[in-house]
Amino acid sequence: MLDHTDIERMVDAPSFDDAYRVLNDTDYADNLLDLEPAQYRDAMRKDFTELYEFLKRDIPDYDLFRLLFIERDFLNLRLLLKEKYLGVKEVESFEGETVYPPEDIKSYMNERKSMFLDEKFKDLIVAVEKEVEANSGAPWIVDVAVTKAMYQMQYEIADNLGNEFIKRSIQIKISNATVIAFMRALRFELPANEFKKMLSDNSFWSVGELMTAYESGEDGVTNFLASYESNEVKESLREYLENKNLFEFERDLDNYFISYINQARYLSYGPEQVYSYFQRKHSAVINIRLIMAGKMNEIDSGEIKRTLRAI
Repeated sequence: MLDHTDIERMVDAPSFDDAYRVLNDTDYADNLLDLEPAQYRDAMRKDFTELYEFLKRDIPDYDLFRLLFIERDFLNLRLLLKEKYLGVKEVESFEGETVYPPEDIKSYMNERKSMFLDEKFKDLIVAVEKEVEANSGAPWIVDVAVTKAMYQMQYEIADNLGNEFIKRSIQIKISNATVIAFMRALRFELPANEFKKMLSDNSFWSVGELMTAYESGEDGVTNFLASYESNEVKESLREYLENKNLFEFERDLDNYFISYINQARYLSYGPEQVYSYFQRKHSAVINIRLIMAGKMNEIDSGEIKRTLRAI
């Protein structure tokens, strides 16, 4: 996994090709063999596949494996729902490295037949379909319903693991997503009943608290954000209320999540270590993509740095 020095060297590289050469000096070197710079994504995909195969083979707790990769199954579910209800066919975009085969999800959606899905995932598919149908198949409800189902399953898996550190990290992810949904709903002046449909359980706040805050507008958000044990998040909120730069605020919430899981470094070996490594690696991959895209488009290094996540 790339460290801070690797990231800084890539950002400071004067060109796309130079950034690629820095990447070729890292753990990605073997997967970059015989590839052109523009094919760097192929190396990253190969690296992720290798990680998937390793974890699938060696993680002793299947729930931990599911927790790491289940998000990709929900991405596939989203694509299949859009195909079924909106006529948008993107089968070529299916995610690999999943818990369940995409074809099995599709089979259950169309015929209620499945070889590999567990009962919980089946129940979530049915619940999501009902929510989409209740809202006349509106495009936005597909994303909302799938996201809520994903967080519900992630939280329940974390609860089954019996690991409070991982459970808290999922709660932080849900809370971060809730805050961003809150800000976007305010920006687009969504009615309160529409905002309520976006809310997931198991955040730092009850649905009632969030609805009360929403009715107060931007003044309400400062109160429920007191749940964050981070002065950086509170300062970032103050900056957002002034400049309305939601991208930077979302980045700072992501960084708060990473700062939390980095505490696993000080714990003895256990599922926390595996979970933390996986999430930090994901953050590093996001940074690589941001840097390489920025270099390809000749964006200033300072501007690229402003987009990067903590690792």
